[in-house]
Amino acid sequence: MRPSVTNLGPALLEHQNGPVFRVTIPEGTTAVEASGECQPYTSDDEWDPWSGNWGEPGAKQYGCQVTESPKGMENGYEFSLRIDKVVPNASGAVSVHLAGDSNTKNDSAKIVINPVNTGGGEGGGDGDGGTLPITGESTGLIAGIGGLLLVAGVGGYVVTKRRKTRFVA
Repeated sequence: MRPSVTNLGPALLEHQNGPVFRVTIPEGTTAVEASGECQPYTSDDEWDPWSGNWGEPGAKQYGCQVTESPKGMENGYEFSLRIDKVVPNASGAVSVHLAGDSNTKNDSAKIVINPVNTGGGEGGGDGDGGTLPITGESTGLIAGIGGLLLVAGVGGYVVTKRRKTRFVA
C-alpha cells in the first residue's frame, strides 16, 4: 500500500517536532516492509527521530517524517502488508498532525482491507468508495461471436476450394 499526504497550502510545510504523518496498520495484517521515512510509533513522548529504527517492519503503528513540501507536493510512503488473518472490513488509518492546521477535517482517512459490500446503492458500499462498477462486454458473448465468425470463415474457405473455376478468354 502507498499512503500519502499532500500539502494543500498555502504555506510551505517544514520539519515539525513529532511525526507529521501516522499510519495504523489494519487488523489481521503485518507490515513486512515499511517506508524508510517511517519508524514504529507509540506516542509523542517516545518519538526519537534521531535514533529511531527507520523502516523497521512489524509495528502496528508508524510515525513518518514529511520532507519540506511546497503547496501541492505529495509525500508517499511504501508499505508491504501480509494478510495473517482474513478480517472483513479490517481497518487501519492514516492521519496528519500539524501544529497550526486550521482545517482538521481533511487530516485522516481509513485504510480498509477486505471490504465487504453492504449493498448501499450503485457500485455497492456505504458511500466510502464502494466497489468499482462492472463495465465492458460479457466474455462468453465475445467468445461465442468469435467462434461463429471462425466457423463461417472456415465454411467459406471450404466452399470456394470445392468450386471449380474456369477461365475463358
